[in-house]
Amino acid sequence: MSGFYDKYMIITLVKFAQAVSKRRKKFTFFDIGANVGYYSMLSPKLNSSCTVFAFEALPLSFSYLEKNIILNKFKSRVFAHNILLADKVINANFFIPLGNQSNASMLNVSKTNSFKKIIMKTSTLDLWNLKNNQKPDFIKCD
Repeated sequence: MSGFYDKYMIITLVKFAQAVSKRRKKFTFFDIGANVGYYSMLSPKLNSSCTVFAFEALPLSFSYLEKNIILNKFKSRVFAHNILLADKVINANFFIPLGNQSNASMLNVSKTNSFKKIIMKTSTLDLWNLKNNQKPDFIKCD
């Protein structure tokens, strides 16, 4: 973790989780772009009634996310979804730069020819919510 984003995201998440735990029991967190699950693992530790839906499109990051859920014993509270969320449902090009997967995107933002391109079917968050009947209290999206 580095930079100001992580610092302020953690502060915000901690304050929100604590405030929710004082007012009600259930807390639903959507971690969009979960990567390996740092925030997905942090949230249930901050609030014992937290349920996390972690969305990660990158296959390698998703495999580590699933391992972290098991290692942290959160199989009943953190649910991982290998889904590429977008504004519409399409078969999308997904560019994964070789050596730096943090720049993976539906556009080749790394501006290099050294990438792996995969086709992924996208979903919208609204459609996912309709199918799964979940309403988030807090969304982190990156």
